[in-house]
Amino acid sequence: GKTTLVLGGGVGGVVVANRLRRRLGREHRVVLVDREDKHYFAPSFPWVMVGWRKVDSPVRPLSRLEKKGIEFVQGSVTGIDLEARKVHTDTAVLDWDYLVVALGTEMEPDAVPGMAETAHGYYTLDGAAKLHEALQTFDGGKIAVGIAGIPYRCPAAPYEGALLIDHLIRKRGLRDSV
Repeated sequence: GKTTLVLGGGVGGVVVANRLRRRLGREHRVVLVDREDKHYFAPSFPWVMVGWRKVDSPVRPLSRLEKKGIEFVQGSVTGIDLEARKVHTDTAVLDWDYLVVALGTEMEPDAVPGMAETAHGYYTLDGAAKLHEALQTFDGGKIAVGIAGIPYRCPAAPYEGALLIDHLIRKRGLRDSV
């Protein structure tokens, strides 16, 4: 059989690994590589922000994929050798016949002066939980939903976030003071 490496345990990587496993015969290996040992279902982060999900609900161990026949290797990708068909991680060197790169994006709040110190975000689980706490004590003023640069993760998320925050503020009876 052949080996397909899927780099990245986010939504894209997990979906691709699952679909490949369902479509390929068992003689083929599907191996998912991620630096984290958990999958964070980012589409639920806005719901954590407004309290519709608990902070631990969008988190699952990536090792659960092994029950489906998907191998999991925890490690940070340090290099890709296209000629030799090898992926180097900080824990292993992995051979592949087919390679899927779904490493996602990295947030850089320090790239915007003052953002890391003063702003809240919901593109991470920790950020969504902290924003939820802040919204619970918010009693009026200004809220800005900003996009610091392009490209950015999930183009619909700023709109969804703004609408969910508006819904929460209306529900709390604060809309006239925001």
